Amino acid sequence: MNPYTQISRTPGSQWLLAALLVVSGSLPGFPPQMADSAPLAGSNVATDTGETGRTYRSAREYALDGSWSEAGRSPSCSRLAEAVASPPAEPPVTLADLLPTVKPQLMVWGYEDAGHFNLPRGIAFDPKDGSIVVANSGDHRIAFFSSTGRPLLQVVHRVTRPDGKEADGIPGSLAFDGSGQLLVVDSYANYVDVIDRRGRSLDRLVIPAGRPSCVTTSRSGAIYVGTSGATSTIYRFNPDHSPAGSWGQTGLEPGQLTDVTAIAELPEGNIAVGSARGKFGIQIFTPDGAYVRGFGIHDLAPGNLSLPTGIVGSADGRIWVSDEIRQTIEVFTADGAYIAPVSGSGDPFGDFSYPSSLATDGKGLIAVTERGSGRFQVMSISKHEEVSAGEKL
Repeated sequence: MNPYTQISRTPGSQWLLAALLVVSGSLPGFPPQMADSAPLAGSNVATDTGETGRTYRSAREYALDGSWSEAGRSPSCSRLAEAVASPPAEPPVTLADLLPTVKPQLMVWGYEDAGHFNLPRGIAFDPKDGSIVVANSGDHRIAFFSSTGRPLLQVVHRVTRPDGKEADGIPGSLAFDGSGQLLVVDSYANYVDVIDRRGRSLDRLVIPAGRPSCVTTSRSGAIYVGTSGATSTIYRFNPDHSPAGSWGQTGLEPGQLTDVTAIAELPEGNIAVGSARGKFGIQIFTPDGAYVRGFGIHDLAPGNLSLPTGIVGSADGRIWVSDEIRQTIEVFTADGAYIAPVSGSGDPFGDFSYPSSLATDGKGLIAVTERGSGRFQVMSISKHEEVSAGEKL
């Protein structure tokens, strides 16, 4: 069997190939037992820069040259053997490799040219066509935009309050379910409203206890609703909106929940939950509610969190968290190690003024609403290899 057919030319493979040649005795100074066409040390052309200075197109041609020293090795062979024994070390992972890189794509200040959003608190990408939906909370409206920011439709979100009275709602967290219907959490309602793309109410997800505060959907179609108040729980619903149980114990310790503010499915399928209180700002659970880990403690130091209002997991494993009090988006590795913030507070393109919600299209775009500026921004994010918390940042 030709040993070269089993080795791909990935970084470092040429060192493995050279080592195989030494072991098999197919380098100069050893019995030439390799095929004529086999390349030398993973290369198409090799040059002996020692005594001969000749160029060779295969290891056999190199081995059969005969212009060796009396010891049976050319100087270049000795140097190659030394290189095989001490291959170059992989470059260490640096902070520059992980720094979040975002590129502004779109900024919209309001549904009308002369207006601003009034305390927007929710945003979502429509998976059907990439259009954007914004909860214009202060004006009781839900606004629909094309993927390029062109206004399409806005509707007043009407709800039934807990006292049974109809009222203009205060829409917040948004998400699309598997059938393309929009899930709306509203501060005036103790249920999650299900509406179509024209704003018409179709169904309700009834929450047994607590006040709904955030909603997300998984790739499997499952729906997760977080609640705040005295009872903080994660309620799960099937794709057909039927109840599928709940999990989460109220409390301030790791694995417990208090005042849930954000929720999202991560690329590996776990559920990330943000809380306003408790030891960790972000906690990771399995879909069934088993606690995995937490990070971003509620403290002032860099890498910690104050008020997480949105969570996004990008395909490269990084976790992006909008923090309304710190007025930034904090970026962490998949293991929860802190990387860096995205920009800072302010009105310029790429800065944030009290970011109140975060969403992704799953294709490299993130969108953020800003309560302070009354706008939303869409940015593209760079892709990096996943890095675990054990590696040096």
